[in-house]
Formats: sequence, structure tokens, C-alpha cells
Amino acid sequence: MYNNKVHTPVGSCDVLQKEKKAKNRIEQICMQHFAAHGYADVQTPMFEFLDVFTGEYGCSGEENMLKFFDAKGRILALRPDITPPIARIAATKLSGQPLPLKLSYVGPAFRGGEAYGGEKQKEFTQAGVELMGVNSPEADAEVIALTVQCLLAADLKEFQIDLGQMGFFKALVQEAGLSAEDIDQLVDIIDHKDFINMETFTQAHDMPEELRNVFVKLPTLFGDIDVVRSLRENHLPAAALAALDNLIEIYEILRDYGVQDYISIDLGMVKNFTYYTGVVFKGFTHHVGFPICGGGRYDNLVAQFGRDIPGAGVAIWVDRVLAALQRSGVALESPAPDTVVSYAKGCRALAFQVAEEFRRQGMLVDLYLGDGDAAAYAKEKGVGGMAYVRDNSHVDVTNFQTGEVNTLDMDKI
Repeated sequence: MYNNKVHTPVGSCDVLQKEKKAKNRIEQICMQHFAAHGYADVQTPMFEFLDVFTGEYGCSGEENMLKFFDAKGRILALRPDITPPIARIAATKLSGQPLPLKLSYVGPAFRGGEAYGGEKQKEFTQAGVELMGVNSPEADAEVIALTVQCLLAADLKEFQIDLGQMGFFKALVQEAGLSAEDIDQLVDIIDHKDFINMETFTQAHDMPEELRNVFVKLPTLFGDIDVVRSLRENHLPAAALAALDNLIEIYEILRDYGVQDYISIDLGMVKNFTYYTGVVFKGFTHHVGFPICGGGRYDNLVAQFGRDIPGAGVAIWVDRVLAALQRSGVALESPAPDTVVSYAKGCRALAFQVAEEFRRQGMLVDLYLGDGDAAAYAKEKGVGGMAYVRDNSHVDVTNFQTGEVNTLDMDKI
């Protein structure tokens, strides 16, 4: 019989000591890099009114949200994405602050449905930034370069950031006169790289032959920046050419950052058609079958909350980065303390002083509270040594690796 008391719900999991320490480290690295680039940390509620995440520029289908009712019968949702709540803040509580706004966050998000992106996990941690109030290639490049720097600092060595351009795709479908239903079908065809149906689709719609050829090639338009440069030689709508020029300029700025080796092009990245308006990107690495980060330009989102300003951002999936590190063989640090302090009967007050002095010196101290063998306890936890307060004047410090025992007085400690 399934016991709900001892199992977690489907889509959730416990994070134990080593993994939690490694996860904390990734989050701290991201936040340190965000702060170093001028991004201020904010926190939004884990649940909001459903309206925050729906509408024309909704971030996720309502069927993928975990929803419930408040006491007044209003529909609430666990946040499936953290960008919309930050857009709400930017449009309301931060409406009087000068632009651009640079905001960062780290926290859990939730997506229901059968699975999130093919994964079983419905709860995941995101760390990210939102740069609002400026629309420029420099702003887009900063967000992308910052993402690369965070991943490198987290010890992820082999990864790739694919860049697409939603403005380019939107210009093409506008020129082709496609309906919303046609666009949904086309996006699905491109996402699945369905070349047979792509031929059928383009032949069924009246459009210039050169435009038809570009649509047919879209699923294959990936590689280095030359893919974009060669595409500019086609006779394309002015808006499409401008979008390609924007992508080239972003790439050149990323070269100035020195991160071009981690950048690739994928013009077939066309999902989230209504949400994104310009450059889009996703990060990939070995050992993980899902993107480890994603983001782009979303110039219409903040206006939903009453303030018409552009924006760009990124979300790094911390859990996926951790999984990639583990599967690539990176050893996780032990969460063990630096030392264990135990004491003889009558020496409790002095033991407290010794423990606090060690902590003041920057050590992680576990004050032994059991009634068994303190040394055996310390060794089992992987601690390198321990201190035993044996009377009101002396402390025996043992190094487990060498077996050496030194007796110190309080002045030396």
C-alpha cells in the first residue's frame, strides 16, 4: 500500500546534504555575478493571481500551471515563471525608479501538466536577471554574456548558447500573410524539424518563391554567425533584414566580451511566438537532455501591467546545471563541519566558549550533543579532527589523519 507520509508527490523531490550544498553554491555564484553587474535582488510571491501569467503574452499555457482558490474563490497559481511577477513589480512598485531597471532573483517555480519539458520535475529552481527599460543590442548582449560567465564560474566547462531571432521569424510570417492558426502549425513543424510537412505547408500557401525557400530552410539554419550573414544575401522584407542585422550586432558585442566560443546560431528557435519579440536564446550542455538556461527580449510583457517599457532577461535552471556537473564527474563537496567539539562533565561553559572561538576564526563547528563516542561520530561524518575540553584549563585537539594529539590552553586557542 502506498504510504503518502513517507513519499513525496510526483514531480517533487528531496535535496540532501551534498546536493543542497552544491545547489547553494551555484545559486550564490549566480547572485554574486548578478550583483557585480549592478543587478539588485528582489523576491516575488511563490503564488499570484492567475491573471499575472495569462493573456496574450502569457508565459505558459494555463493547463501547465498548478492552480488553487483563495478564500474568496479567486484563482491563484504557483508561479510557472518568475519574469512576469518581476514585470508586475517594474510596472507598479518600481514605476518611479530611473531606467533601466536591473533586477535579479533566485527561487522556485512550478509547472504542472504531465511533465515540464519532458522532465518529471514540477518544482525547479531558477536564478536570473531582468533588464528593463532599454532596447539595444548592448542590453541583450549583457544578459547573454552574464549567463556565460555564471555557467563558467559554476565549473561548467562545455556548453553552448544558441541564439535565435524572433523578430526575423515574425517578419517572415507577416510577409507571408499567415493567420494565427497557420503560425501555430508552422511553429510546430519547425520545432519538430518536420521537413516533409514543411514542404506541404509552404506549397499550400501563396507566397514568393524566395520566401518559401527560407521557410523550408528554417529548421536547418543553425551553426556559426556565417549562417546569418549568408541569409542576408536573400531578397527579404526590410524588417527581417533588420532583425538579422540586430543578431549580427549582438554577436559582435559578445565577441568584445570574449565569450564567442560559447555562442552558436539557431534561427529555427521559434517557440513562444507571442512572448518574445527579438533575440532569443537557450543553453545546452552534455549529460542533460533539456536546456540549462533560456531567455530573450520581451518588449510587450511589462505593458500588460500598465507600464510600456521593453525588457530582456534570462533564467538559469539551477537543478539542471547541478545535474550536468554531477553527471560530468565533478565531485560534490562534503557538507561536513571543520571540527567537532566535545567536553567532559562540568566543562560545558568552557566548551561553548571554545566552539564560539573556533567559529569566530571562520571554522564550521559541530558541538557534540550525543552520549556516545564523539570521536567515532566525528570520523563517520568525515571530519578531519576534533577538540575535547577535558577540564577547565585544557583542550585536547586530535588530528585524525596523523593521529597526533595536542593539548592547548585557552590562550593558545
